[in-house]
Amino acid sequence: MSDDAGLPPYVSGRPTSQAAAMSHVDSHRSQLERVWSWGNHRGPRGWTDEECELASGRRHQSISARRRRLYQLRRVIWTGRKRLNESNRKACVWVTDEVSRAHSITPIPLPINNADRLAWLEMYCQIQGPSGDVITTRKELDRAIKLFYSRSH
Repeated sequence: MSDDAGLPPYVSGRPTSQAAAMSHVDSHRSQLERVWSWGNHRGPRGWTDEECELASGRRHQSISARRRRLYQLRRVIWTGRKRLNESNRKACVWVTDEVSRAHSITPIPLPINNADRLAWLEMYCQIQGPSGDVITTRKELDRAIKLFYSRSH
């Protein structure tokens, strides 16, 4: 891991929040390094947040926050694959940047906001309506997005 991992999140303009974040810098970096290292050892099979949680014994909030930060730093990528977790729900499969390069795994960008979700769905999904036709209107697409997120969460 490089030193560009930065500070843990804090509320800007709040000196106490920044001071609290500063007090956790070493811990934050070592947690990022542990998650990245564990994920790197998983190789091209990749890993889900839940698998990392179970292996490390850490809580979901901790693991998903570290994986998200690694994603923001482009140290972890989404493979575009999903697999079932213990509760039988589809979970994103992640690999490290190093594994991605070594095994020529193309990163799939994740949507960040509603505009990105629309572009993401248009680029990576061929969404079909009840009649089997590809959805073409914004209204149909919005309905499909709501349905997708209601089923995935």
